[in-house]
Amino acid sequence: MPAGTVVGMFSTVDRDQDELFTYGLVAGRGSRDNDSFDIRGGQLVTLTSFNFEMRRSYSIRVRSTDRGGLFVEQVFVINILNRPERPAAVGLRIPPAFSAIAGERSSLVFTEEPFSDANPSATRRIVVTLRVSRGGLFGETAAGVTIGGSAKARTFTGTVDALTRYFTDERARITYRASRTGGTTKTLTAVAQTPNGPRSRPASATIGIAPLGDALFQSLGRSG
Repeated sequence: MPAGTVVGMFSTVDRDQDELFTYGLVAGRGSRDNDSFDIRGGQLVTLTSFNFEMRRSYSIRVRSTDRGGLFVEQVFVINILNRPERPAAVGLRIPPAFSAIAGERSSLVFTEEPFSDANPSATRRIVVTLRVSRGGLFGETAAGVTIGGSAKARTFTGTVDALTRYFTDERARITYRASRTGGTTKTLTAVAQTPNGPRSRPASATIGIAPLGDALFQSLGRSG
């Protein structure tokens, strides 16, 4: 938890009713970690953020003083509880648009590094899912990346480095087959996730689909 977190509130038992008490950190046995805390309005407040892996308990010495100046001192041990850190979501960025030919398999090449990881690891595996409403997505298991899912929702599993190499490979490991009919544009959506971890924000791209006849005509025109 951050600095300024309230650990607890002090109270004192006195035989005098309606007595008021003030509290302060004092030197003496057990005051080793007084500098890590403050007392504000009878509440014990942290002055730093604690790390369970670095240290698990702190000792302070507190004086409670009544209105007549009488006081009592007590040593307290504050135990640090471990809270597993939630891994950050993988960063995901894809090109805004791709081109495809109706009825044919067309390459989907990602020109920039599409993935980033705030918790990088040489072994941490990421699952990337690409989805299309019509047509089909295809890939080959290679370069440390495993392919799964279906043509409508294809999954790619590997480390961030392996997936980056795979998605940006000029040999076009990923292809999209557009249906022969059904419009001139389709939407490709992508999401990345660590196993049992948070998902990235979905990213989307437009696939512009050229009719097969137009594509052949353009090809012949270039060759002439």
